[in-house]
Amino acid sequence: MPYLTNDNAHLYVEAYDVNAYDLIDLYAAAQKHVDQGISMTLYVTDAWTTEQLAKIYIYAWMRGIKSVYYVRQRLQTLEECVACQI
Repeated sequence: MPYLTNDNAHLYVEAYDVNAYDLIDLYAAAQKHVDQGISMTLYVTDAWTTEQLAKIYIYAWMRGIKSVYYVRQRLQTLEECVACQI
């Protein structure tokens, strides 16, 4: 992050720490003013269950989101990631 220092780091929040429902609400508010679909990115951790992910997809659809383009997952440890070990 450009210009990120120890003095201003408290002003920023990682995408993974933002409430996913609040993020969807933000995208939904912008979507009303865009002719085409916005490609939304969700940020989840490896603590999320399939049920939580399904609920968030349904909520996004109900709020008018046209597409969830990426679901980015933050792993807690690299040792748990099989793909990272290969």
